[in-house]
Amino acid sequence: MNTLATVLAHWLRHSSAVALLCLVFSAQALWSQPQTEGAYRISGTVVSATTGDPIDHAAISIALSRDFTTVQSMQTGRDGRFTFEHLPAAKYTLTGSHRGFITASYDEHDRYSSAVVTGDGLVSENLVLRLAPNAVISGVVTEDSGDPVENARVLLYNQSYESGSEKIRLISSTNSDDAGAYEFCGLAEGNYFIAARGYPWYAENGASQGMIRTRKAPETAQYPPHSHLDLVYPTTFYADVTKADDATPIPLKGGDRIQINFALHPLPALHLLVRTAVSGDQRRDGMVSSASLAQEIFGTSEFTETSSRVIAPGLTEMSIAPGEYQLHLNGGPFASSERLTPISIASDQTIDAGAGLLSAKITGKVAMANGETLPGNAMITLSSSDGENRNGSMVNKNGNFELANVPPGKYRLDGWLNGKHLFVSKLAATGAQIEGNRIIVGSSPVMIAATMYADPNLEVTGWAKKDGKPAPGAMIVLVPQDPDNNHDLFRRDQSDSDGSFSLLDVIPGKYTVVAIQDGWTLNWGEPQVIAHYVERGESVTVTETNSRRTALKAAVEVQPK
Repeated sequence: MNTLATVLAHWLRHSSAVALLCLVFSAQALWSQPQTEGAYRISGTVVSATTGDPIDHAAISIALSRDFTTVQSMQTGRDGRFTFEHLPAAKYTLTGSHRGFITASYDEHDRYSSAVVTGDGLVSENLVLRLAPNAVISGVVTEDSGDPVENARVLLYNQSYESGSEKIRLISSTNSDDAGAYEFCGLAEGNYFIAARGYPWYAENGASQGMIRTRKAPETAQYPPHSHLDLVYPTTFYADVTKADDATPIPLKGGDRIQINFALHPLPALHLLVRTAVSGDQRRDGMVSSASLAQEIFGTSEFTETSSRVIAPGLTEMSIAPGEYQLHLNGGPFASSERLTPISIASDQTIDAGAGLLSAKITGKVAMANGETLPGNAMITLSSSDGENRNGSMVNKNGNFELANVPPGKYRLDGWLNGKHLFVSKLAATGAQIEGNRIIVGSSPVMIAATMYADPNLEVTGWAKKDGKPAPGAMIVLVPQDPDNNHDLFRRDQSDSDGSFSLLDVIPGKYTVVAIQDGWTLNWGEPQVIAHYVERGESVTVTETNSRRTALKAAVEVQPK
């Protein structure tokens, strides 16, 4: 079953969802306990996921899975036990919380959980709800001298499989205090990476020397020599390395309190002179395109703070540490789009930012297939095949939209209206190639014409079984026919206590449904990995003319990881 975050997105597509959620949260806040009449019960024990000890005074509630209406709430006793009586046959979300523990639903994985289903012959008693204690990473950032580094930026990354492939993503950041101390609280079990960056307070570089302006041409501009205190700290990863690929993972378990200290090493700054276009009009010398630097960290581009100063119109000096960077030239009055230039900095150098790879400007017009007029709050998005990059634009009352700085790549066009998904039925473009429902964008300007229809709210439902019996807690994956080019069409769920599942927001197409036991750390989005399971999955075809719910004809057999 999809957990709250996933299903709320599904419900928010309906105009009545906001009023419904207000009622839900009000009911939870008031600990309402409406009377229910039925022959079934849900009972069990709340325990620590690390020690197995019962948790006293844990807050427990059950809500109807279909709309998250709270049915009953209570607190556990010293033995951690809970019981909800007089329940009708239905699906319920069982959730527990306690101070010092991470709130979780029954058998939760990757924001998915198993609903508890009541009914004849179904197991809904003597359940075990496990709550993981919060974990903490803290430490101190100092310099080689041992002096604290105040206001250092500390970045926390987490290893995740939610996208279908192993990814390491930035999840939090904080600044060190005047003693160099930092802390990350409330962390779940998993593998983490951590980094620190900052500037020496005593450094004399672009930031401390201020802006130096001259009307000399960039190629003849002179600037003062650099101070012996022209120093920088390179971004430093645990344990004392400057490359993300060399970083050491920090395995964290519930309740852990881990101390990670950093020593930042000041290095002589390297200097990058960046040339950008100028107008030739002295009255507009300040109106130049702006350049910035980014670094690829764990596969994701992150902008890097730099000390910089303007030497002359169209010439900026950046003081940076050695490393691999991307130079971004943002569109300005003399540049219609962004340019990207990969650079490797091992010594002082000069670079022309205007010679980088040009990103595309995309304009277009959309219309509804039923002839209705799009209201002013409609939105268009372009999503890359791997689901990592997305650009968005509001649509005006005439159906026109504009997207700037779109990197070259293959994208899918989608529309959104009041949280409701709009799908493309017809697509045409100039300046780009069309491949099925994809747009292949280069550096040239692109014009798009699209006809869209409203999301029919399609679902695929079924049952997971193992050895002929219902299989709860299995990871369910909806695999598109061409997984290489359709990563964004994957859908997931977790089978409920009776083995049932429901895959939401399915886009019309041909799929295979697979069920995998303990598959939560599997690279399920990689074609060569999921192909092993597809052979024993169940095929299904979904079209916009189907009924809203497509039920699999046969149960899906659960396969081992």
